[in-house]
Amino acid sequence: MIPLKSPLRWVNPYLDEDEILRVGGRLKQSDESEDTKHPAVLPARHQFTRLVLLHYHLRLLHAGPQLLLSTVRLRFWPLGGRNVARHIVHQCKKCFRAKPHPVQQFMGDLPAARVTVARPFSKTGIDYFGPVYVRPGPRRAAVKAYICLFVCLCTKAVHLELVTGLSTERFIQALTRFVSRFVSRRGPITELWSDNGTNFFGARNKLRELFILLRDKNHQEKITTERVNQDIRWIFRSPSGPHFGGLWEAAVRSAKHHILRVLGNEPVSIEDMNTLLVQVEGCLNSRPLTAMSDDPNDLEPLTPAHFLVGSSLKGLPVEDLSDVPVKRLNHYQQLQQKQKPVEAGIPVSTAKPY
Repeated sequence: MIPLKSPLRWVNPYLDEDEILRVGGRLKQSDESEDTKHPAVLPARHQFTRLVLLHYHLRLLHAGPQLLLSTVRLRFWPLGGRNVARHIVHQCKKCFRAKPHPVQQFMGDLPAARVTVARPFSKTGIDYFGPVYVRPGPRRAAVKAYICLFVCLCTKAVHLELVTGLSTERFIQALTRFVSRFVSRRGPITELWSDNGTNFFGARNKLRELFILLRDKNHQEKITTERVNQDIRWIFRSPSGPHFGGLWEAAVRSAKHHILRVLGNEPVSIEDMNTLLVQVEGCLNSRPLTAMSDDPNDLEPLTPAHFLVGSSLKGLPVEDLSDVPVKRLNHYQQLQQKQKPVEAGIPVSTAKPY
């Protein structure tokens, strides 16, 4: 009688003429060999079992756990065979040396720009991605264009600009549009973070010449004091270190997720591309910054749009009741409920709120 907790109860064992414990089954009428129909049972933690699996492991030219176990089961049935096979492969020195596991390094500290409270886009990361194909006009051949991505290092808010080339002039124009549309309403940029692209180096040199020109006494009367003081500190990440720009690299991946699924490789007009970029920008700025709660009583998750406009950009509009006196809110809600059955043909009172 096999105990209920014994692993042998699953294999229906029996003793053959040589008193070897074998796996039972319904293959007695088969033409296969006795070892194939009823393999011998091997204990899981016995040295003989380990030696058998090690022999097959070397015979099969250091096979993996799956091939090793399937071959052994043609003659033997080791109890807990999966764990034993994994242990044999893991303990093999040659297998370990052929496929070493790299040491996982601890992640470094976040830079000060990521953990310091600041206005949105006062500390901005920049990156390019593309190309995308746009048509300059009707019946015109498609040309290459690129997308310049600005990401706030503090709030992870994203701003997208379409550029028609990778030259320094095109990048300065994109930066000027970004400053004119966005930053001029919320304050100047204090830091710009980017990779070591040649276009960014050229832009830094030209901006430096521009600031020197703006500080000249002969030109100070023609420009405003605010424009003169808008000096930007440009910070380049380490060469050959893309992981230092993980924030804008992740933003590039998220933007590509939407653009590739909507357009693919289909060329569109410049107006259509700009429209799509604005919509993608709204989606990216409405992503939750923290994990969402399953409790319906919790507040809505915090998004980058909350730092920009105070609410999510994709939320449903809420009717403004600030002009209605507090004492009349109950009456206003009752009136709204009475107006709902109009579609069902139920008569509604024509009383108006006083």
